[in-house]
Amino acid sequence: FATSGGVGGLLNLLAGKAKNIEYKTIRYPGHCEKMLMLLDDFKLRNNLKLLREVMCHLMLPLKSDKVVVDIKALGYFSNNEEDTKRVTKIFLPKTIAGHRWLAIQWTTAASVCAMIDLFLEDALSNIYCQDQLDLDVFLQNRFGSLFLN
Repeated sequence: FATSGGVGGLLNLLAGKAKNIEYKTIRYPGHCEKMLMLLDDFKLRNNLKLLREVMCHLMLPLKSDKVVVDIKALGYFSNNEEDTKRVTKIFLPKTIAGHRWLAIQWTTAASVCAMIDLFLEDALSNIYCQDQLDLDVFLQNRFGSLFLN
């Protein structure tokens, strides 16, 4: 189902270049219905503290997950002919410095840490959104390089 997280920067980056952008989150079947039941039927949308307590009590700890990045672009590329390009990358849980991290944990943290690290090393002359940073600079960083393996 469609979600809004992450789409803001993408809209700015592709403004005037893309006619249609979709950003979706993959969840297990039934996830949306269960969340809507908690949020709307049980009226927990306005009581996030209680929602968190209920979820922590009911849910088993997650042992494994996947972060799937699937990008499909239809457009005119270097040959000026309409073409489709697709890139898919799957990130799995990873052990970093002796600790096991879920995919959603380490991908989120590594992205933030890379940007902070680059800023503190004076590799960035200003505060940037990640989409403004050259990918090679990001991937050469000690945290960004986690995405290469």
